[in-house]
Amino acid sequence: IVPAADARLAQECRVRRAALRKALPEGIILVFAAAEKDAGDNRAGFFQDPGFAYLTGWDEPGALLAMTPTSEVLFLPRRSAEAEKWTGPKAAPGDAGIRERTGFDQVLALESFEAQWPKLLEEGGAVYTPLQARAAAKVRALAPLREVLDAAPEIAKLRMKKSALELERIRRSIEVTVEAHRSAWR
Repeated sequence: IVPAADARLAQECRVRRAALRKALPEGIILVFAAAEKDAGDNRAGFFQDPGFAYLTGWDEPGALLAMTPTSEVLFLPRRSAEAEKWTGPKAAPGDAGIRERTGFDQVLALESFEAQWPKLLEEGGAVYTPLQARAAAKVRALAPLREVLDAAPEIAKLRMKKSALELERIRRSIEVTVEAHRSAWR
């Protein structure tokens, strides 16, 4: 994943999110980033949830994307000096330039999500989240009186069609891989 600070990727992610909101027009969409501990062990390193990365371009753990028919918010965890000793520095909602870096107009602290949740619920009907993710249980607990539906099929449909930027990056990856193999053969 290329950081969301890449203006072309940030714009493409905005288009993807708009397409998902159009596909689920009356819904509230919640997509959770992978957590640092999801890697299982420290040898493999962190790997972002592919659906989250596709919609946000964000490659740091612990975030949450919340979308309604009219808004979108990226919730980021606050900085933890203790955790960053081991995992390295992470972006936080109050950082200078965070909007440009994330490509989101609204970036809030993850800890404020529960306070924002009732306002988000007012804007939509059903709640959508990728149900294969562990977060589905969290979403059902957050909205016990709402229908919780699977967003994964709509995200998968969007991912099937590749944009010009995606094709360019796929071609570049292939070129680099082929050159690496040729170099190894020599």
